[in-house]
Amino acid sequence: MIKYRTGGYQKEIEKVEVEKESEKSVWINGRSHLKRSSCKNYFDTFEQAKKHLVTNGQKHITLCEGRLEYAQEKQAELLAKLEVEEKENEN
Repeated sequence: MIKYRTGGYQKEIEKVEVEKESEKSVWINGRSHLKRSSCKNYFDTFEQAKKHLVTNGQKHITLCEGRLEYAQEKQAELLAKLEVEEKENEN
């Protein structure tokens, strides 16, 4: 049977031949692999694999945007504090 794997080293979505599957695992070349892991994921359709990649990409973008916003706030706070200290030191 065919599955679509995300997270491989060479391709974003790779078509793979699976020997058998259970609820949580697939077997390829006699070795079992979890269907869902932090590295690789196996899906029944290309569309499911694509949706997984797009969703994970969007989550990463949202996380990065939050980190950027936090860094910008901290930078603004630091600049305001330094401006106050600079004025105090002028007197």
